[in-house]
Amino acid sequence: RLEQPEEAVRSFARALALAPQHEGARGGLQALLEIDACRRAATDALADAFRRTDEWRGVLGLVDARLALAQNDVERVRILTDAASVVQTRGNDAEQAFDFIARAVPLAPENAGLTSDLLRLARATGRAGDAVPVLEAVLTELEAGSARVVELELELAELLERDLEDMPGAVARYAAALTTVPERRSVAEATLRTGGAAKDWARLAEAVLRHSATRGSLDAGLVEAVESNLATDDASGAFLDALDGAAADLSLDGKLAHDVALWRAELAESRVGDLARAKVALTQALSFEPLSRPALEAVVRLGRTNPDAGTLDALLRIASLDERNLDALADACETAADLGVPAEERERQLRRLYDRATVMWKDGMSALGERGPEQAARFALSSLVASLEARNAFGALASLASDAAQLPVDKTERHAWLARAAGAALRGGERDRAAGLYRTLLDEEPGHRSALDALAKLAEEDNRLPEMLSLRRTELALANDADRKLALRLDIVRLVGEIERQGGRVEALRTNLGERPGHIASIEALIQVLESTGRHAELADDLTAQAKHLENAGDAGTAARLWTRVATMAEYRLSDADRAVQAYRRVVELQATPQALDALARLRADSGDHASAAQWLERRLILATGDERAPIALRLAQEHFAADQRERAIKCLEIAFKESPSSPEIRDTLADAYRADKSGEQLAWVLTESSAYVQDHETLVRNAREATEL
Repeated sequence: RLEQPEEAVRSFARALALAPQHEGARGGLQALLEIDACRRAATDALADAFRRTDEWRGVLGLVDARLALAQNDVERVRILTDAASVVQTRGNDAEQAFDFIARAVPLAPENAGLTSDLLRLARATGRAGDAVPVLEAVLTELEAGSARVVELELELAELLERDLEDMPGAVARYAAALTTVPERRSVAEATLRTGGAAKDWARLAEAVLRHSATRGSLDAGLVEAVESNLATDDASGAFLDALDGAAADLSLDGKLAHDVALWRAELAESRVGDLARAKVALTQALSFEPLSRPALEAVVRLGRTNPDAGTLDALLRIASLDERNLDALADACETAADLGVPAEERERQLRRLYDRATVMWKDGMSALGERGPEQAARFALSSLVASLEARNAFGALASLASDAAQLPVDKTERHAWLARAAGAALRGGERDRAAGLYRTLLDEEPGHRSALDALAKLAEEDNRLPEMLSLRRTELALANDADRKLALRLDIVRLVGEIERQGGRVEALRTNLGERPGHIASIEALIQVLESTGRHAELADDLTAQAKHLENAGDAGTAARLWTRVATMAEYRLSDADRAVQAYRRVVELQATPQALDALARLRADSGDHASAAQWLERRLILATGDERAPIALRLAQEHFAADQRERAIKCLEIAFKESPSSPEIRDTLADAYRADKSGEQLAWVLTESSAYVQDHETLVRNAREATEL
């Protein structure tokens, strides 16, 4: 009444100090709370009175006034949390406690304890929905990307998912957290779980890619989780659209980009049925890993029914990954034919397949795919032959057929390939080459009628009468038909007469060799003429002279071949063993071939010079490999014995026995030598070591008994 409110506050406060339950004093102070100058004193007096009388509800009624008087948020948070504590402990009122905590949380956004209390009370009171805006408001106050923000996002997401079953809201919060902590797989899994329920395909796709980016490769578990949500074609299509967009937005590269593109291709093919889209994705996958086998195999699979250039390219790349798998290269050759690839390019790939397969075939290697080396080689060979025939590439065809004759085929097929090679060379105008191939064929099969006829025709057309005469004589020796024999004899008579009429040919050829020593064509022609007329001694002299010239000129290979011809002629035509030895010596000095060394050893042994024979066999043994070593070593030992070099013979046999303990000839010869020398210990060793290789039971028992006695 006197308009002295501050004095009134003091008076009411004194009254309550004496009588804390005085209603008049309480009412006066309640009224004075509205006056700013009096609010603090009135609040303190009322609060003191309520505490003294244990009136907790009265204390709660002062919360707003106390908040208005608080100096900072820390004090306000304390007031609100105290109120929440009181209302819970004294009044068991969780809802009112929730309200107090909900007011406190925004004042202390970093206080994780307050947030936990809010969530606990929200769940206890069924007010999860009221907690959501509180937490959302707190998030706006915090620094983006901080650990506290991630924690709140996850707590809010869990509240939305589990308490409110708000999957769209939950996936948004999980996805927001994942942008900050993409390495946390549990967050990615939660995003997929809620995103699948909400059909939020964009966030599903982004979650998989963000987490996978931290690993550097696509997470197979997350992929499986996503695909379990794609129950319909529409869902698959929508997710694939989202995945395409996410992959583009995140600018992936390296292995992850490859893995994602491959996944997109698989979805497009198997889930959506869009093969064109799958091919585009596979192209992208290969741009990151050009030799990705899964991507390449997928390209091939998609192109099976309607192959294109991409299919062919994929097959060729697969073929480069594994030399022992011939399937892809063979399929590439077939695809190239289907696509109408130019013949030369097809032939290059067929040749590549042929070369690879034949190496494996010759080496006895097995292939890793369905096609074996022989099958692949024969396919490539037949395809190459057809292509070369079609474009009249006779020179290449002759080379191919000649090579095919060297494959591990039977004699009949080899001869067929030689005949085909000769025929192709002839059609291509390579008469000399054709003649050489026919000669090779006749060396192996003298009675090959078509080769005889073809070579005879060539010889007659080229006026090589001696060769034609030789061919007719060969045919005569093999002929069975009486009329044919008569015709052949008449032709032989004609040819002999013609050769005699052209007798100056030998002189002309020798003149050629005088002017140009070593001229190979003239040497070959001279051999034909002199051999056909049986003038072997003259031929041996001529070849000796030419061999010496070629040797002096540095052509060791050709000289060695001529010396070999001289040696063979001297031994078998002239029966001149010494001359044969001299010629073979020249061969060995130029090129120490196994054949020459064998011949020298044989000739020296035949003459009784076993020591020299042993020397040649020692050199021969050095060149020997594999299974041929044992018989050569046995021959060497026998020559040592014959030369009265017993210690050398036994030493040779001991070495051979260690290399080839399964050889019965070496075993028996060495055992006999030890018996003759009464070398019991060594004999026991031979008998014991060889026991594993003795097949005959009686021999095995006899050897065992003898070894035991020794």
